[in-house]
Amino acid sequence: MSASIPPLVPPVANRDAIRALAAHVDYPSLGVVLVCMDPTGLLAAALGWSFIGKLRPAVAAALSETFGELPAVWEVPYDHLVLVFFDATEVNAQTVERRLSARMSRQVEVDGRPVFVPTCLGIAIASEVSTARDAPELVRAAGAAVHEAIQTSSTSVRASAESVELLQHEVAATTELAKAIGSDFSLYYQPIVDLTSLKRVGFESLLRWRVGDELRLPAEFLDAAETTSLIVPIGRWGVRNALEQLARWQRKSGDTSLFMSVNFSARQLIDRGLAQHVADAIAAAGVPADTLWVEVTERDLIEVGSPAAQTILELDALGCTVCVDDLGTGFAALRYMVEQPVRVVKVDRSLVSQVGIDGPLRTVVGAVCTLSADLGILTVAEGVESEDEVRNLRDLGFTHAQGYLFGKPAPENEY
Repeated sequence: MSASIPPLVPPVANRDAIRALAAHVDYPSLGVVLVCMDPTGLLAAALGWSFIGKLRPAVAAALSETFGELPAVWEVPYDHLVLVFFDATEVNAQTVERRLSARMSRQVEVDGRPVFVPTCLGIAIASEVSTARDAPELVRAAGAAVHEAIQTSSTSVRASAESVELLQHEVAATTELAKAIGSDFSLYYQPIVDLTSLKRVGFESLLRWRVGDELRLPAEFLDAAETTSLIVPIGRWGVRNALEQLARWQRKSGDTSLFMSVNFSARQLIDRGLAQHVADAIAAAGVPADTLWVEVTERDLIEVGSPAAQTILELDALGCTVCVDDLGTGFAALRYMVEQPVRVVKVDRSLVSQVGIDGPLRTVVGAVCTLSADLGILTVAEGVESEDEVRNLRDLGFTHAQGYLFGKPAPENEY
């Protein structure tokens, strides 16, 4: 990069301007960093947008002073972004990243006022992003890395060849999801049995998405729904339809204790209207509130006092049965069992499959069952596939089970 190039110039306006600025480094050795300022909106909320308008030039000036002329720093005509070009063959990417992070860990002078500016970095190296053919596309890859950094709460992310393509797939998936709500989704159901009698006592509802002749499983679309607001209307649709089906089964069997387990993510639980929606759905279906099991996975465990935890308390107050799913993927739920109104825990298949083997895992699972019994909590073994597992689970004190031995997920007309 030529030392005669000014380290700070007016905002880059278009692809041609980016190409011109980056032309001072041979493209195969070009490195790009996008510096995203105030990614959570903290400063904007606390100090106002007029202050934020002064943030980008102040940060660009601070970085330019830090680096001098190598690498070169430019403002970008998008809120909260500063662009840094460097020669990846002359300046190691890790060194640039380290110096950027070190500078942004200190205060920046903004309109005469010192302020700490939260930032995250998206880094793209031409030699590592084979899908980028020129400087503008490399900048776009850095933007994809910024997006990933924000989503994962990381301080920096380096772009790969797939970074932009993955975002394009996410956009396409969320667009498809938005069109599908209320028409292309369906619910499948898997039985849950009483482990003593092996009688079917409830079901877990499982979301499916039909796209043409293809039936998509949650793993193929829920992440996209989770990163957007779409999980809220999808989840509400699922609750309402699952309870309507439960009401039909209760009327047909005459058993009003038959229950339906419905999965809720942490993002759904921060929906402040969720408890009222559930209350309305229960009333419309005419089923007892305790026959709705509210499943929260262990990875989505809620901190006490958070908005999501408040929703859990509201659902418990309605009479719903709070259930921790996938216990065993981290064991963080043991504390949660005590601090929250948990009435059911479901133990993950990864542990259930090991209960027939004497050793630490069997001891731990047995301890979970003992603790649950002492707390008045039901225990459900997930993924049960054999009669031998049933005998071992009974010996350990499990109260319920589900798995292929008792039935695979299937449409309601198969039960």
